[in-house]
Amino acid sequence: MHLLKIIVLFFFLIVETLALAQSNEAQYHEWWKQDQYEEILEASKGAKTNKLSTDVLYYIGYAYYLRTDYKSSLKYMLKAAEKGPTNSHIHYYLAIDNFYLDDRGAALNNINLAIELEPQSSFLHKEKGLILATYNMLNEAIVSYKTATAISAPNEDAFIMLADIYYYDLQQNDSALAVYYKALDWLQPGTDKQLYTLHKIIEIEQQKGNHVAAADVCLAYQKNATNSSVHLVTARLIQSYFALKDYKKARPQIKSLHHTFEEGKLPTELLNGFVLEQFTWNNLQVEGIERFATDTLQRTARHVYSISNASGELLYTLETEAINRPDPAQMKYVLVQKFPQKDESTPLPYTYPHPMDYEALHQNVMDVLTQQ
Repeated sequence: MHLLKIIVLFFFLIVETLALAQSNEAQYHEWWKQDQYEEILEASKGAKTNKLSTDVLYYIGYAYYLRTDYKSSLKYMLKAAEKGPTNSHIHYYLAIDNFYLDDRGAALNNINLAIELEPQSSFLHKEKGLILATYNMLNEAIVSYKTATAISAPNEDAFIMLADIYYYDLQQNDSALAVYYKALDWLQPGTDKQLYTLHKIIEIEQQKGNHVAAADVCLAYQKNATNSSVHLVTARLIQSYFALKDYKKARPQIKSLHHTFEEGKLPTELLNGFVLEQFTWNNLQVEGIERFATDTLQRTARHVYSISNASGELLYTLETEAINRPDPAQMKYVLVQKFPQKDESTPLPYTYPHPMDYEALHQNVMDVLTQQ
């Protein structure tokens, strides 16, 4: 009878212990669902890791990860991996902990284990590519990014990361451009990622001299953007219209930048003006800039064409200066040639109405270049 009582008491002790453990785990799980990570860490103090379940160990490790305490996170993730070796999430965070602790071998080993457990995860392939790229293993990173973009549910970040390697690291602009365009099929309109991708496409298309394509993408950017970056793209659109000699389309875009300037909303990058056109003529580098006027009576801009040699040395400038002030209705411009090295200036026989006749300005600049 005495032995029976002991057995019964022992049985109830086991049941109560299990119930307490389940209760504790339920509490951890509730904190996890509510993103209450500090509560998880507070409750874990003094707890014996061998008494904790795989999930609880993972929760604690993740909470330390969010604190950027990667050593403590690694400790709990390793314990979680011992109890749950087939959990891809655990191996992923082991990889990230090892990465931040600069253990390349362990980072790559764990990300590979995570991928083995979940081979169709485009996120994991993308993360492997990021780790490889950080270690400058670019060819291997490209393979991982390509895998991440080829899976049925591709990772949109992988497109951008792959294109950035082609563009910034390998200077393979054609490959970069193809991937940036492909990314647009998966990016949500108006998001930072989509706008970044559109901007890169504009940049490369302009470098390649594809100004029709660049202008089309600029217009798409304007349609989707709601932040101040749209003004930077407007400046690029103006540049493409000038390259195409489509001054009629350029004019309203220029007007919009002037209006934004007068409202005090122009991005810092454009406060000194914006590029109208850039081109090479007989080994000379020509850059035309429209600068914003600070004179409130003028309410217009001046135009500066810098003429440099192949070495980048400034030879002279061609500048417009306003005449017939202070009456804006009678305002005109005159083109002046300046030689900074000699501190000389010569008025040229070209005048322009207000608003500026950009086609005439371009032609007169070409006339001056031809006469030099």
